[in-house]
Amino acid sequence: KTDTKSDDKDKEKDTDKDKDTVEKTTVPFGDIKGHWAEKVISELYQKGVMKGVSDTEFAPDDKLTRAMFVTILYRLENSPEAAVSKFTDVEAGAWYADAASWANENGIVNGVTETEFAPDVNITREQMAAVIYRYLKLKGFDVSLEESDDLTSYGDVGDVSPFAYDAIRCAVKNGIMTGKSDKTIVPKDTATRAEAAAVLVRMTDLLDEKLKANE
Repeated sequence: KTDTKSDDKDKEKDTDKDKDTVEKTTVPFGDIKGHWAEKVISELYQKGVMKGVSDTEFAPDDKLTRAMFVTILYRLENSPEAAVSKFTDVEAGAWYADAASWANENGIVNGVTETEFAPDVNITREQMAAVIYRYLKLKGFDVSLEESDDLTSYGDVGDVSPFAYDAIRCAVKNGIMTGKSDKTIVPKDTATRAEAAAVLVRMTDLLDEKLKANE
């Protein structure tokens, strides 16, 4: 099972049997051995949330598309039913069609226009932060910010798009996202599959902590 766009919907969509099998399977990706994101990639694979580009390769340093990212979030929600997508560039039956529609219905993603989703465009760091910000709000997480929760320590803060400013502030405040260096956040850089895995594990850990605190 892969995250590549060449896979059809049935191959992409998890079943309960698939998830039970994945949880008992050794992570098969030789190209993550010794990689800085090996642990988080393994964790998401074991949960059945993130897959490889082939049966034996994960391609941690490859870029991640918008379609891939929303599909991962969709799997976190156990792939719920979704309406037909309103986006004209999301073909009915595409492996990411339900994920894109679900994410749009729930206010997690917007299109690049009113009618286009741009599924094969690589997601940027600021777009990833914006999607996570909206997902956290959907899950009832407190995304409030204080005036002190700013980005002034990053010299390239001026490169952050207005739509993503609070999202990146929230991600940095809660330890979900860090800079590419101590002085740069590089908001318009495209995210790698490894970076996405790291961000998603931090996000799910944060939500798990909230759930335990409310028990």
